Amino acid sequence: EEKGKPSSAVKNENTEEDEILEEEIGPDSVAQPVQICSVGTIEDKYAFTFHDERLNMIMQKIPPGWKVSVVSVVGAFRTGKSFLLSWFLRYLNYHSSSASSKIQGDQKDDDGKMWYDQFDSLGQDGFHWRGGFKRDTTGLWMWSHPYFLKRNLPDGSTEDIAVVLLDTQGMFDHDTTMKLAASIFGLSTLLSSYQIYNVDKKIQEDNLQQLALFSEYGRRALQVKNDAHENDNQVEKEPSSNQAADKEGNGVEKLPEETHIPKPFQKIEFLVRDWQNFEDEDEIDQCEKEMEKYLEEVLAEKSASDLKDTRDQITS
Repeated sequence: EEKGKPSSAVKNENTEEDEILEEEIGPDSVAQPVQICSVGTIEDKYAFTFHDERLNMIMQKIPPGWKVSVVSVVGAFRTGKSFLLSWFLRYLNYHSSSASSKIQGDQKDDDGKMWYDQFDSLGQDGFHWRGGFKRDTTGLWMWSHPYFLKRNLPDGSTEDIAVVLLDTQGMFDHDTTMKLAASIFGLSTLLSSYQIYNVDKKIQEDNLQQLALFSEYGRRALQVKNDAHENDNQVEKEPSSNQAADKEGNGVEKLPEETHIPKPFQKIEFLVRDWQNFEDEDEIDQCEKEMEKYLEEVLAEKSASDLKDTRDQITS
């Protein structure tokens, strides 16, 4: 074996890994959930392993110039997040296979069937889920094939969009620390453009407190990224770049521009599962108005300082 050259064992190992990735995620592979981030154990302090090669292979399937919407679901363990995502798959499978492929378009096919009647069940061909009390999903899982759709715009035109689904490890089980839960929530927030916070039956105050804490993780991560970007720009500037000439040619020190820190969420919505206060005869429009009013009441400003701070963190 020549010095400086990899051994054949390493070559074979890399080749075998590439073949497995190609089989799982390649263009000709069967669509399935793929783990893009795994979580360690208490022995390694729950270290994250980010599988960027898997994420890159999924993203490479999206045509250049297309907008991408990453939809993620987060929340407590055993509350049906993976099951919900499998319903999303049924919806996306219908629209991506229909002639128009327009979101918010017709929900029925030529036979008058609704989209959810097109597939009896995905079984375990969607995101893995099971009954019981033990957690099922660990880490972050992304659907291996993006869905290519046309989105209706307010002016009546359409635009191309690729939709990617992201499943997350459930929080608040007996093996997940608060720090780990916040890290999972924060990472999924940074990856997603549309975040769904899945809660059971009602939005409780602890849901808001957790959301405020988790959003702070995302905000801190964006702050670090912004600081690094500012430092890079400062290094590239000439020493005289902070000087600006006035009309007489005098050197005037330029005031630093206001730093803009993006919000941690592009879009986040609560999904209240098994809401028990609807009447059977209520129309959909009436139910939506009731939920909008409920959310306004939940997020309304409070006089108590801790309750007020929680809401300020979420809405700021």
